[in-house]
Amino acid sequence: MALTGKRLKLPFSDAADWQKVLMFILAWGGALTFAVSRISIPSEHKPPLWTLDGYGLKYGYTFSLSLIVVPLLSLVWWYLVMRKTDTEGKLRRLVRASIVQSAFAGFLFVIFDALFATKLFAFPDPNATVGLMFWGYTWSGDCSTVWTFHRLFSCYERTIPIEEIIFYVGGAAILRGTYLWASEDFIKLYSKPDAEYAAAAKSVTRLLQVHVKVLVVLLAILGLGIYLKHRLDGGFATYLVLQAVIISLPAALLYKAVRDFVNTRALLMVLVLQAFVSVIWEATAALPYGWWNYKPEGMIGIPVPPWSNLPIEASLFWVSVGWSAIFLQEVTKIKVRSERGWLDLLVGRKPAVAPLPASEAV
Repeated sequence: MALTGKRLKLPFSDAADWQKVLMFILAWGGALTFAVSRISIPSEHKPPLWTLDGYGLKYGYTFSLSLIVVPLLSLVWWYLVMRKTDTEGKLRRLVRASIVQSAFAGFLFVIFDALFATKLFAFPDPNATVGLMFWGYTWSGDCSTVWTFHRLFSCYERTIPIEEIIFYVGGAAILRGTYLWASEDFIKLYSKPDAEYAAAAKSVTRLLQVHVKVLVVLLAILGLGIYLKHRLDGGFATYLVLQAVIISLPAALLYKAVRDFVNTRALLMVLVLQAFVSVIWEATAALPYGWWNYKPEGMIGIPVPPWSNLPIEASLFWVSVGWSAIFLQEVTKIKVRSERGWLDLLVGRKPAVAPLPASEAV
């Protein structure tokens, strides 16, 4: 590691580092999921905890949202402190853009939930929420296909707890906010210096590019899931397909252009935190206590018994959603630092038309 003046010259976001991080997370998470999925517990010995005599916990899902609210408040406090030293306004512009993009991502997740929650998810314990319900597509009767999504007044009923909406909106914010804090402060040493980052952002040809290897891996996982679902019960792996299209595919299309901007140490920290909190929140608490659950018809059909039969693709979601959020946060930063428009940044500039020679001009 060489010294340049008083500044350490670091390998910032080398692509090899990114791949090490990704392989580490996938290997560790996959091994853990596989290991616990081998444990079998007879169903008669594990009734849902919320149905047992003497169980009286109310608003479990509601109070569990503190896992989002408290960290968000700490990030707000950090920003208010850092803003005092942000004399050039760089952090302020980045945070403002991140809030807008997080709100947009949260909005898309709410739309996803409104369209597919009734088909994919269940909320077994009615006492786990405050009882305020959001509209969800019914997936029944004349409203059982995607061709009737537009029937707002006849195909939607209040079936989704309001806590679910807060979960998605807040989840989009907390993942991006934690990565922003880590890459801009806690582990900033491994982020590109501002001047170098801005120059690289301005030189990006276009963000949307196909990375063949990543796309092949994504299609392989998707194909395997669809095949297994068809072999197991003849159904369709709806949740895995939606997860791939909404979360993994955008990240795969951004991978080639964005990977060199990513702070790999901050990425590793966020993904480990995401998996750790998810194991506690979802596998340890939410499923056994009936805060939420998954409907088998939309899942592959490979459960993890010690985690209350958590569908195996749900554990894949823990990694993919963090990966996607981090890449989208870097896209936001590239947009801010490059000072370019979205269309120009995503698909590239139109080639300039060379002027005609004077002899050919009319």
